[in-house]
Amino acid sequence: MGWVASSNGLFYDRDEDQVVYFDPCSGDTHLVGELVARLLGFLQRRERGEEDIKAFLSEQASVSLEYIEIEGLVADVLDQLLALDLIEFR
Repeated sequence: MGWVASSNGLFYDRDEDQVVYFDPCSGDTHLVGELVARLLGFLQRRERGEEDIKAFLSEQASVSLEYIEIEGLVADVLDQLLALDLIEFR
């Protein structure tokens, strides 16, 4: 069991550290940060556990983050994406 993207959305890079994400299942469009867009792409491939997500975000972050910061970042990002129905836990 793990986190997975709700659908295989489409990404449009605005080239401003922001990415337009289109969710074809809901028809909704979202403006997300580059790191969140990478995470959504990561979650589209298959289900991922929280440890996988922490490791991915640590690798992708442009600055070095402490473990405590990663814990908070993962919780915040997952909560926000879940509230937007962009991810689900299976």
